[in-house]
Amino acid sequence: MDKNILFRTKNLSKSFLRNKLCNNHNNQSGSSDLKGISLDFYKGESIGLTGAYSSGASTLAGILGSEIKPDSGDIYWDDLKLSSLKKEESQQYQNKIKIISPVKLGFSKKMKTASDFIKENLRQVHQLSEEYEDNMANELLKSVGLDPEIGKKHMYQLNDNQIKQVIVAQALAVNPKYIIADEVSSQSNGQIKRTLYELMLKIKARLGIGLILVDNDIANLCNYTDRIGIMLYGRIVEVGLTEEIINSPMHPYTKRIIGLSNQRTSLNDFHLDEDLTDTSVPVGCPYAKKCKRSEVKCRLMEPELQLRSNGRSVACHNVEEQEHPAIETAATGFGMVV
Repeated sequence: MDKNILFRTKNLSKSFLRNKLCNNHNNQSGSSDLKGISLDFYKGESIGLTGAYSSGASTLAGILGSEIKPDSGDIYWDDLKLSSLKKEESQQYQNKIKIISPVKLGFSKKMKTASDFIKENLRQVHQLSEEYEDNMANELLKSVGLDPEIGKKHMYQLNDNQIKQVIVAQALAVNPKYIIADEVSSQSNGQIKRTLYELMLKIKARLGIGLILVDNDIANLCNYTDRIGIMLYGRIVEVGLTEEIINSPMHPYTKRIIGLSNQRTSLNDFHLDEDLTDTSVPVGCPYAKKCKRSEVKCRLMEPELQLRSNGRSVACHNVEEQEHPAIETAATGFGMVV
């Protein structure tokens, strides 16, 4: 295994029950299916996961963050298979990948002070005196750009930006190797999203922590990621260096979502199924029904994710590179030639 690979997934899959009467492709938790995800994650890198409705990116994030249990497949740290560990042994590895998601902040959490919220994670890995806990909580608040006095306030008293900063501080309390931001700013304005991503990049540079950013707009990931994985119906259809994905997308679906981003069309409103009552996962290539270059084999055989060049992997029977117009990044407002 490449010495720069920190952990990897092998054939991760997850299937949720669906409610056909409600035309709902997702389960009650809002997660989508995952099918055979094998992906390497490198030390200190920032990788973005993006895709439209039912992409499965949040499901993958949930599995990596130990919030969702996969049906099959596994996660490996240094070739150590995590599912083979006992519960007590696996906890130390679960703390290595922390997921942050303000939308899951329940009522009981909101009633805590910011300092007590952070201490929840501190106590998972440390046995400290109350005074030392207070000091560490204050240091963590400062590390994300907050005044330690914020720690005395209850979570419900904080604004959206402060809540996100405190949640990042809580994640840092267990000394993680990776932090996952799962659509943490999906309901926020662009400036708050940029502020959060920039904060996480500073933490990445200072501590060498890896980042996984789940965002349904590929433009938001351009300036904050080293690699991007394009997901569709629980599969990865293309993954590679961000600059190469943006400048020369290979998969037809990647080209499509870049085009939608150029048009400022929300991927939340982009449904691939013509009949939403058909909740079955497509046979063959998941993009075959919409692809202009689709052939018979595309509808019958699912393409494998294959390495093409310079670390780029694509799952397509008919890979073709072509030029695209500039994509205007959300972070700077300047065009990126693609």
